[in-house]
Amino acid sequence: MFCDRSLPQECRFLTNKRLHKKLKHLEHTTSHKILVEFYTDTLELIKTEIIKHRTPLPRHMIVKVKDDVPPSDRFGKAGYDAEKQMAFYLRRAFADKPDVFVFNDIKFKRNREAAQIDHLVLHPFGFYLVESKSVTGSISVNAQGEYSRHYGNKTTGMKSPVAQVKMQGQLLQQLLTDNRTQLLGKALLGMVQKSFHQDRFRFLVAISDQGQIKRQGSAPSELVKADAVTSNIENHLRFQTQFTGSKTALSFLKASNADIDQRIPPWTAEELTTLRDFITANDSSSPSPTLAITGKSTATTQPQVEHVDPIKRSQKVCKKCGETAIEIRYGKYGYYFKCLSCDGNTPVDSTCPGCNQKAKLRKSKKQFFWNCSCGFESLYFENP
Repeated sequence: MFCDRSLPQECRFLTNKRLHKKLKHLEHTTSHKILVEFYTDTLELIKTEIIKHRTPLPRHMIVKVKDDVPPSDRFGKAGYDAEKQMAFYLRRAFADKPDVFVFNDIKFKRNREAAQIDHLVLHPFGFYLVESKSVTGSISVNAQGEYSRHYGNKTTGMKSPVAQVKMQGQLLQQLLTDNRTQLLGKALLGMVQKSFHQDRFRFLVAISDQGQIKRQGSAPSELVKADAVTSNIENHLRFQTQFTGSKTALSFLKASNADIDQRIPPWTAEELTTLRDFITANDSSSPSPTLAITGKSTATTQPQVEHVDPIKRSQKVCKKCGETAIEIRYGKYGYYFKCLSCDGNTPVDSTCPGCNQKAKLRKSKKQFFWNCSCGFESLYFENP
């Protein structure tokens, strides 16, 4: 089969496909010279049309990959492995989707609140927030919606991961709403400002492949195995897509009232790109976070919080055994470090790097921040 390597790969395939059928018909009835002339003329025509009408697309829709440096402690490494596994599933499903953008392990701030999202999927109809959970045994939910973790003969209670990821989504929704006039256009002939309605935010908690889910009287739809996350997202996109494009009217006629009530208007390509750039710019785990929107100016300002990479928590070690597998806990005398290796305690030194005075620590989920009266604020430590 002919192959012109001056064409991009996808164009070469299209050229070969179009030529093949015609050449099969001509090869037994036409001279070699005519075949060559036919190929040359047709190839130039196809090349011109492809280049003229082809819209270039980004080569990869994975906007932010997971950090390749795993934590040193075993609990942190287990969580890291679960997130890497989920990032792999998302990359396989959406890397070539031009209108789906995946962000792995992003952090953002609004005012004095901070949130960390394991996986954020931006698509034309909204967002999926995915929380990865490393479970080696099993996880159960009772009729009251209370979560427990089981490993061997040991059972411990745990915070609701569904409530956790929804809190992160709420902060993201608030941040986007603050900037909605820069991020979204207007509807109804330019009379109504578009907004970030709750329906555009969906949540999933991904339990690692080796873990089990025991639904004891409660079956939250957000709780799924990691390998089922992408199919949940794809089914939602497939459902919403039926109401867009040239077959919209026919889809409305066939759809039930319940389906129509769940319809979400898609964002435009420009809005989708602006949202992607805004999220990238506001990722505080990036070297230089900013609230600027690419190609647009905004007067919105937020407190500048210096970010310290959580991997640098290895600089803080247990005073008894020297291990870095430590976490901050609260006791009778305030915060202290608990060693996960030797079970020893180490005092927390909260001296402010800005004024060299003792500062308060502010807790936000797993993160602890210096919160000094001199105005200095920075990430002090993040528990594994």
